[in-house]
Amino acid sequence: EQLEWKKRDIVFGKARKDEHKRILALHKKYYKEINDEDIDFAQYLIARHGKDIVGFCRIVKHAGDHKELKSLWVLEKFRGEKLGQFLVRKLLSLQKKTKKVYIAAKTGLIEYYSDLGFRPIDNPPPVIVEKHERAARKKKMPTGVVMVYIFAEHKEDASLRSRPDLLLIDGGKGQRTVALEALKEQNLAIPILALA
Repeated sequence: EQLEWKKRDIVFGKARKDEHKRILALHKKYYKEINDEDIDFAQYLIARHGKDIVGFCRIVKHAGDHKELKSLWVLEKFRGEKLGQFLVRKLLSLQKKTKKVYIAAKTGLIEYYSDLGFRPIDNPPPVIVEKHERAARKKKMPTGVVMVYIFAEHKEDASLRSRPDLLLIDGGKGQRTVALEALKEQNLAIPILALA
């Protein structure tokens, strides 16, 4: 997927020192959209189109080793093209030894973050709730929903990528015939055992 963005001249990387002022300016300009608390430029993943910043997000580490995804922003011109989703997935993939990442999502974005693997949580860490409520008061906006991404729920099963030695079909001749036809269509030769 990163190659597809590269074909469109969009590259990704950490925030460079010469971009710090531009990032702050974007936070100021899009104040209602993106959180400007706890800014540490080393935490940002930036999407660039040429020299322009066209998107970013960051993960902030709070007390108690709780991590929170914040400040997902994409330039209007690139919205609707899944650039934000790519930024989130890329940033999550860079997390090492992390069990959970939280996000305080606006109510209208619950489905968006659910599609990325986050789910609402009943008892979020108090530090996440406090920061979220303070930011909502500061911006005079309603509070949203705290969601969590649990890495253990999203581990890829490597066995699903390897070719099986045998296919066991729950059924008789009819099911075996359908399975054999599917294998033939895919040009695969895998032994089959059908159980009636």
